[in-house]
Amino acid sequence: MGAILRLGFETGNNSQEADTGGFTAHYANTGWSKTHINGAGSWAFRCNPTDGTGNVGDALPAFITGAGFNGAGSAYGRFYAYFGTFPTAKEQFFAYRDQSNNGPSWNINNGTVTITNGAGGTTYPGTIVIPINTYIRYEWSHNFVGHLGTFSAAPVGVAGTTFGTMGTSSTNGTDISQFYVGYTTDTGHAGTFDVWYDDIAVNDSTGANQNGSLGEGYLAYYQPSVAGDNEQFTIQNGGVAGSQFNYTRVATMASSSLGTGTANGDNVTGHIDDFRISNTGNQIASNGTINCVRAVWQLGNGTAAGTNSLMVMRVKNVSGGTVLETGNINPTGGNFAGTLLSYTRPNGGGAWTQADCDTMQVGYRISSGSAFPSYAALLYVMIDYNGTAVPRNTTGGNKFLLGVGK
Repeated sequence: MGAILRLGFETGNNSQEADTGGFTAHYANTGWSKTHINGAGSWAFRCNPTDGTGNVGDALPAFITGAGFNGAGSAYGRFYAYFGTFPTAKEQFFAYRDQSNNGPSWNINNGTVTITNGAGGTTYPGTIVIPINTYIRYEWSHNFVGHLGTFSAAPVGVAGTTFGTMGTSSTNGTDISQFYVGYTTDTGHAGTFDVWYDDIAVNDSTGANQNGSLGEGYLAYYQPSVAGDNEQFTIQNGGVAGSQFNYTRVATMASSSLGTGTANGDNVTGHIDDFRISNTGNQIASNGTINCVRAVWQLGNGTAAGTNSLMVMRVKNVSGGTVLETGNINPTGGNFAGTLLSYTRPNGGGAWTQADCDTMQVGYRISSGSAFPSYAALLYVMIDYNGTAVPRNTTGGNKFLLGVGK
């Protein structure tokens, strides 16, 4: 599999990023907010509980759930966190769990990080001391055979430097099915703290790509910006009139009421919409490394009918080139969120480059039409990369300037 999870929060909308590779992100209540840090254009995920009365009125965790992944190998994870205010007593800020809710919890107290085996469990030897008001890259690994893990923290942008490493026991079960970021206990906490998270990534050890530790890396999101090779969907709800402007109906990161909201629809076999993704150089360096490209979409048919038009999603790296497509998708009776993951260029093979991303086209095709149209209402591309084209501001707010590619 390789890239299990990628979550960068750039949709700026709590209800989005519903599928990031088999896992679903849940945002617990209004105490959570995705917010700009210093208004630099990047979204991060914020947890800022302010009282000690337990869960009532507190910022609860975002938890990311899936069917569970496991095997004879290992899992590897990375996330970034920025503490604007440290708690004055031990608080949890990251955890992963198996389906029996067993697993390690990362805790912080006045800048000192420790690990326990679950909420209130055994504290493992070793500590890491981190600075305040600084984005820190945290990495972990989990061995499914011995259920042992490691953990380290490093300052952003300082290659080869870590604040320390820690060893820990890990899950007691055979899988990892939940990730928690933020305040993760079910009891009261000791006081105010403030933390932002960004660019969460998880790999497993299977497959030929993204099958090891993550290291430094970032997630950039891009929306369709102009028409591509094909603009053939004829049912146009909202946006700018005309099929040549179909990209205006899906260039969004906000969900739509399919069939009645802004969307493109069709039911003719073979009809295609392709859209250009461009201006990736405003975030990704020309010599940057592209780890993977993931197209994200929302589909539906607007009815509860049983015989729907089938669709496939598609990606290509050059106009007129080889296309990578999903299998048939039947979005029966409502919304279907999904992704298409690509490690190598569909046309020509080899790793994606920043130049390929600038000529990339993403879209969809009616693979089997019926009396009932299917619709596309949301489409964006998430690029996992190393090598940013803009300076990182690691101690005053954002890691780097990051928009949504428009």
